[in-house]
Amino acid sequence: MEVSYKYHDGFLEMHFGLAEGEGVSKKMAKGNYVRMNDPHCRFRMPDGWNLESIHPDLLALAVIYLIYPYTNKEIKLSLGISQDFADLCKQIIHKTVGPVDPKISARKAGKDAKVALAYSGGMDSTAALAILPKDTYLFLVDREKTERISRMYNKTSMYYAYDALQKAGRVTYKMLTDFESRLRNPIGFPTDMVCMVPCILLADFYPTNTIAAGMILESSYKIGHEQYVDYPNSWHYRTWGKLAEGVDLPFSLVTAGLSEVATSLVVKRAGYEDIAQSCGEAELHKPCMRCAKCVRKVMLDDALTYGEVREETVSHFMKTPTGRKIITGDHIHHQDVMMYTTSHYHGQNKGMQLFKKRIGADKINVDWLEKWYAPSIEVVAEPYRQYVKEQIQKYVGTMNEKEQALVESWNIESFMSREEYQQITEELIGYLEIDRKLLLGN
Repeated sequence: MEVSYKYHDGFLEMHFGLAEGEGVSKKMAKGNYVRMNDPHCRFRMPDGWNLESIHPDLLALAVIYLIYPYTNKEIKLSLGISQDFADLCKQIIHKTVGPVDPKISARKAGKDAKVALAYSGGMDSTAALAILPKDTYLFLVDREKTERISRMYNKTSMYYAYDALQKAGRVTYKMLTDFESRLRNPIGFPTDMVCMVPCILLADFYPTNTIAAGMILESSYKIGHEQYVDYPNSWHYRTWGKLAEGVDLPFSLVTAGLSEVATSLVVKRAGYEDIAQSCGEAELHKPCMRCAKCVRKVMLDDALTYGEVREETVSHFMKTPTGRKIITGDHIHHQDVMMYTTSHYHGQNKGMQLFKKRIGADKINVDWLEKWYAPSIEVVAEPYRQYVKEQIQKYVGTMNEKEQALVESWNIESFMSREEYQQITEELIGYLEIDRKLLLGN
């Protein structure tokens, strides 16, 4: 793939020339292969930024995060990179990235460099905000509305958070970009680390020595999914994290040891509830109450705020197509969080009672999700580890050895294969079908 850069009218433009066989990912979505929709994208850069103000290795890293799934074995860039970074790419992703410019040395962050956080305004990245130093830069992937993105996202809550933080003296930048609709069909992120691209593109303009994101225990160590993954030794971290280290931007995944339960507690206890909103369709302080995130997050907020999930909340979600789909699905996203939430439900809704039994929340105690999994400090840049540890412990407890062992032995497959699980699932589906007919008056 050939990649060219152009800076024009305040936008950094990237154009991708596809070789034969490129532009199609091996990943499937909705029964089809993921494809590159358009071979170009752009980013609105701050006043004063130009192509001479960024190390070429940073541009190369951003490109790799953006197009990795679509490339063959070679990426030809319009600006040369250091030999060190080219060698690292060959070693880590087994691709030839170049050309090499012998006059360019590897990027090194300056002494005055700081943390940059990929901040979305959601609950998890707001927890990261609370944990990181107060002078952390806050950068947003601000989705540009194109013909393919019309009503998918409501920016009201996101902009409210950024405005509030800017007024509080924080350094922020909302980077308008169209990569999500241009570079992926169906719409989405080409790789899950592209949220960090604004941090990478601004790492010399705003001197940066580590990049952070609101990655949580469920996403890193896969708690709540099939089985535990030793994240620091996973392909994901050894690939994306090691490439970032090659441009002196090691990851600081400060929430990697915190579950979605714990990040919610951090936000509450740090006093950031007013600005955190995870629902992408929400109006200000008004979640849509129909998406999958709302089903999980609103019930969790009930559990943490009132000590129980309220009957009116359950009744609402049990009537929505999304709620019914979630509780009968083969694989329940963030099942650990749903276990925690439903363990706080003591009402009379039969559907929710069956769901609670189905996922084992009536028998298995997961209160350890309120605490920090301390081994995750390994995925925080060394200079910030002590500070991050102290900040986390201000807001939540630390798991003991027994609780850490529960994390590391997480395996949901054996649980789902039990005969009791299958029986309750069938009973739940049958009950919901009868309930649906009653709602429709049939």
